[in-house]
Amino acid sequence: MALLQGYLFKEKGGKIQRVVTSKTNTLDVRSATFIDLLYGLVLLFFKVDYIPKLFMAMEMDVPWPEKMPMSTTWVFLGLLAGREVGIALRLRHRNKKTVSKLIFKDAGKAFFGSAIAVVLALFLPLLIKPVNEAIHEEPATVEETQATLPQAP
Repeated sequence: MALLQGYLFKEKGGKIQRVVTSKTNTLDVRSATFIDLLYGLVLLFFKVDYIPKLFMAMEMDVPWPEKMPMSTTWVFLGLLAGREVGIALRLRHRNKKTVSKLIFKDAGKAFFGSAIAVVLALFLPLLIKPVNEAIHEEPATVEETQATLPQAP
């Protein structure tokens, strides 16, 4: 794990960092910190069980399942995309077409990664099962092995 962290530091974040730095004004530490803060709050809001308990304490129905599955990748991309759209609409820093291309490019990469993960999750068990069965087959006894060998004339 430490080696992987070292590699990421050496590569200065790698490909995911290039996605982040392609957004408007994310090289500024204040903007990046604000993005991280919002990202953390969104994850906290959906993942921690305290919020459903707060709803229940106020005798309100929880508007989502208590154990809601979510992808942190999609939350992060959604946060960056929403920020980029807001900046484009408010400051007109980039035109809508450029922002749309940027957002759909990021979403396409995430979708492609998700599709690969689903395919692997579906087909790896099919590949692993025959290997496990071959490993766990009982070895043949000496008599069975000799019975299958051709007899010498």
